[in-house]
Amino acid sequence: MAPDIYNAPLSAEVAELYAQALKIEPGNQLYLHLVADYYLSIGNFDRAEELIEMGRSSGSVSDLEARLMLARIERGRGNYESAILQFRELFEDRDDYDGDLVEAYRLAERFEEMHRFATATLAKCPYAAKVHDVMSKYYESQGLVEEAHQSHKRHCELVYEQMAGLWAKPL
Repeated sequence: MAPDIYNAPLSAEVAELYAQALKIEPGNQLYLHLVADYYLSIGNFDRAEELIEMGRSSGSVSDLEARLMLARIERGRGNYESAILQFRELFEDRDDYDGDLVEAYRLAERFEEMHRFATATLAKCPYAAKVHDVMSKYYESQGLVEEAHQSHKRHCELVYEQMAGLWAKPL
């Protein structure tokens, strides 16, 4: 299986430390996102949703960020059609989270739409790492080994470039 580097979860111990930090500083956007992402990654959708709503009400999470996380939570719960509608609503104004919609189409087994949207996304932004990741999973599930390998390779290259870019920036 192709690894999901995009949403690598924290360890339970590290997540607990961030949860403690969040109790001390409840408005901290970074802590809130890390803990909510952790709960999303382990399938505790109720807790992730609770944190996002807490962040939304305190103003530490923007409406756009909250809507994005809530759509991811819907996708995680298996409510693919609802997630697709929410992601499509989000993308009316923005296109930097297209990989989330491509993944929702894949999980809903709406492969024709997934492929069409992924192709359009990569045509306008060939650096969309998450789309390459989703496509590698799709190709792998279809037994298209070479296509899966190429998409996975491109995904890894893009993630590496993003990480290298972060490390290369001066403090």
